[in-house]
Amino acid sequence: MAKASASPDGAGRAPLAQRVDLRQRQRLGLTPAMRLGLRILALPTELLSEEILREAEDNPCLIVEYWPEPSTFDVAREFVAAEESLSQSLLRQIGLQRLERGVDEAARLIVSELRADGFLDATLEELSADYGLTQPVLSAALGAVQACEPCGVGARSLAECLELQLRDAGLGARLSAQVVARLGDFAKGAWARIAAALKISEAEAQRIGALLRSLNPHPVADVPDHLVPRVPEIVVERTPEGRVSVRLNPDALPRVALADTAGGLPEHTERARRIANAIAARQVTLLRIAAAIVERQARFFSLGEDRLDPLSRADLARALDLHASTVGRALSGKSLMFGGRVYPFSLFFSAALGDPEDAVSGFDAQRRIRALILAEDPEQPLADDEIRAQLMLEGVDIARRTVAKYRKCMRIPSSFERRRRKVSRAGRTQPGHGSSTP
Repeated sequence: MAKASASPDGAGRAPLAQRVDLRQRQRLGLTPAMRLGLRILALPTELLSEEILREAEDNPCLIVEYWPEPSTFDVAREFVAAEESLSQSLLRQIGLQRLERGVDEAARLIVSELRADGFLDATLEELSADYGLTQPVLSAALGAVQACEPCGVGARSLAECLELQLRDAGLGARLSAQVVARLGDFAKGAWARIAAALKISEAEAQRIGALLRSLNPHPVADVPDHLVPRVPEIVVERTPEGRVSVRLNPDALPRVALADTAGGLPEHTERARRIANAIAARQVTLLRIAAAIVERQARFFSLGEDRLDPLSRADLARALDLHASTVGRALSGKSLMFGGRVYPFSLFFSAALGDPEDAVSGFDAQRRIRALILAEDPEQPLADDEIRAQLMLEGVDIARRTVAKYRKCMRIPSSFERRRRKVSRAGRTQPGHGSSTP
């Protein structure tokens, strides 16, 4: 078959949009295989299993050679994950929007980049540079994600999260943007100034202020258990000799193989090969990262101490000579198994708290907070400020809002709620309240 050659009148040339996209890919240095590899690396474990199955159904050159049998991981997931995960819900909603193929793929990519609380840390410029996608496609894809429930998902900041919710409440795009630009005035209750600036009545300003207070500062307020990755891709074990081994969990993902490509379409053959290579590269990267985590958290894995040392993703990326965004994608939505328990990778990373010479990790701070609350006087539960003061005496430099965040992560109620529950329990045990206690 003769190759199409370029000619002055454009005959035999690719459409302009494709030529522009090709030039951008060449400028960014990203091949289709690299972009696919980044996407597969970023997918959470469960979503990658679904992606492999979908690809195998569409591509006769890709064969699912082995599908994991139901295991204890699956049983646990069935009981704990009665609801859809955030990613599954968003992908289902995106599928219902009937988007153009390129926008649909970009929207699915953005879903894989979301944090567990629904925020998007990466900018569109960063996603464009990482994946070689054009800004218009990414903007349309982000709009599709932000049109999904829960309202505010895909926001890149608190202001954008609130703005999306205000629009959903019927405030209008322009007014919503003006409101979030004056959050300081709303916090102070400067109704006259707000009314003058937004050209509305003070009563309307107060109504909007009440609406703002009812909004959720996070797209997903509390990350429920079913959003925690349940199927570990990595298994960490202590050998009888006291050494620690790190290996892949063979039951975490389907195993793929390439079919006999004779007579197959070249694009199917190439796509299948890229997918298989991307999965293999993902596993190598996860093994490297897991081994580095085990080495740096030796007191947890080797010595059996119930504490973790401060560790940042940037530190790990430098040690492994990887880009920080690569480490972030590799960790997102993935977990490891150790000692019969499943730990999300994110658990092993936290900033140092306290003096650099005797710093503690966020994990240790949570452990100390729990210990303080367990030892508190039930009649006088410790407020977050009191917990902070106690931790400061122990050398842990921590803010009150951080104490509150850690307490909520551990599903521990506020001091007011703990006191209320104690009073409620005491009331039920009094005579005449239906108690069977003698």
